Amino acid sequence: MKVYIKSTGAFYPEKDPESGIFKTPKPLIKEFVDPRESRRMSKIIKSGIYSGMTALQKCGISTPSAIVTGTGLGCLGDTVKFISSIIQYNEENLNPAPFIYSTHNSIGGQISIITGCKGYNSTFVHRGISFESALFESFLMVKEKSEGDILAGGADELTDEYLKITERMGLFKENCYPGEGSGFMVVSGEKGDSSVELADMKLVPSFDRSKVEKHLGTFIEKNHITPENTLFFAPFNGDSSCDNWKKNIISKFNWKKIVAPKENCGEFMTAGALSSVKAAETIMEQKAENILLWNSFLNMESAFIFMRKV
Repeated sequence: MKVYIKSTGAFYPEKDPESGIFKTPKPLIKEFVDPRESRRMSKIIKSGIYSGMTALQKCGISTPSAIVTGTGLGCLGDTVKFISSIIQYNEENLNPAPFIYSTHNSIGGQISIITGCKGYNSTFVHRGISFESALFESFLMVKEKSEGDILAGGADELTDEYLKITERMGLFKENCYPGEGSGFMVVSGEKGDSSVELADMKLVPSFDRSKVEKHLGTFIEKNHITPENTLFFAPFNGDSSCDNWKKNIISKFNWKKIVAPKENCGEFMTAGALSSVKAAETIMEQKAENILLWNSFLNMESAFIFMRKV
């Protein structure tokens, strides 16, 4: 069975001209959630709700059959808030809200409450391929005909604590800037009005560069992908130690049309969600017939996604 992308939804960050960091504005979700309830929600949950509900709204689905999400660090802001309150109040008279919302599956849970989805609901926390793991799970579920319209997406957020820790670790250097955001898509075995097929996916949970190159070559050969009619979405993030070896691999396949989506959203563990949404929308807007997407967070695991026009 073929897998189609019916619609997409995303909440993109904006680049701060002074620091270069990509941060999202305040998400407005009053269309989906009562303001009295949303005031307790952190930005990442609001961002995920906005993206997920937008994707469902675009294709006229009120209740998905399943919800699969991916996140690298989860609701980090609420986690920090709760731990800080434990220290501040000596483990007494704690506000339970930050703890309730701090779990990694909070986004999927909140969307299920809003939509009344009582089906399969799972969250993947697999570092740099968290979103791709969620999308691959959805891909297999459709292939196996076990679910109908599946909402799949990923989200992560920036906090002051995260920025301080990563700065101390030296993770972001040169022209590589951290980011945040969320992206969702509805995948289904029913074509409907969809113009995008999610043709194939491959996850490579390895740091070995020779293995990554081998898997990419096999993936291209398996799907009969040609550089002449395929746009390449590359995982370049501005850090030469991350980009140069990837550029070397890509050059061996003589790719001509290459874009780097992280230039517009920064680097974070689920940046692949925004890249995938952008790829699907590029085909929907008839700006490309085929897109091969390679995502990798820094020098960690890789994922390959092939989309084509139908």
